[in-house]
Amino acid sequence: MGIALSIEIYEDYGGPYEGKAGQFHWVFLDSSGQTHGPSIGFNSRWEAVADIERILATSIDKEEDNGR
Repeated sequence: MGIALSIEIYEDYGGPYEGKAGQFHWVFLDSSGQTHGPSIGFNSRWEAVADIERILATSIDKEEDNGR
């Protein structure tokens, strides 16, 4: 099992627009060798962190459900 993650921030105006117009890409390789990896847009860095946490938790839960 492995995870690769990259974050792109296209513009950073600071203040209320900090981190606007960005996305992160992730690739999750599960124990059966399948990869999963959409790109997800976000409007703030905090939103991206929340999405990353959700994706990782979901991926780990799926592995545990499969008895791995």
